[in-house]
Amino acid sequence: MTTPIEPIRTVEDYLQIARDLRAAHIRKYLGLLVRPVAVAFRRAAMRRQLDRLDDRMLADIGLSRGDIPGLVARAYGTEPGRAVSGMPADVIWLVPSLSGDRATVRPDRLAA
Repeated sequence: MTTPIEPIRTVEDYLQIARDLRAAHIRKYLGLLVRPVAVAFRRAAMRRQLDRLDDRMLADIGLSRGDIPGLVARAYGTEPGRAVSGMPADVIWLVPSLSGDRATVRPDRLAA
């Protein structure tokens, strides 16, 4: 039975390992800085999208204009006493619907 021989590591190998570790730390900390900004943009987009709906469309999905701030707060965990962990199951993303041939976006209609 033979035992595998570990390759000899050179200084360049150790430098590459150090560079990889540094890059991983940079990605981690950049993510920590960028994530709150991305959440703020998503929160603003959700608020804008719901604000653009008229009162009849809001009533069709079971909301009133006064429900929008609370819904956005619950969606992103900014409600008091709630951890910022993710989106609750009861939040539905509204996106512009596509026409029948799926070639053009219909911004005047929303789909969940």
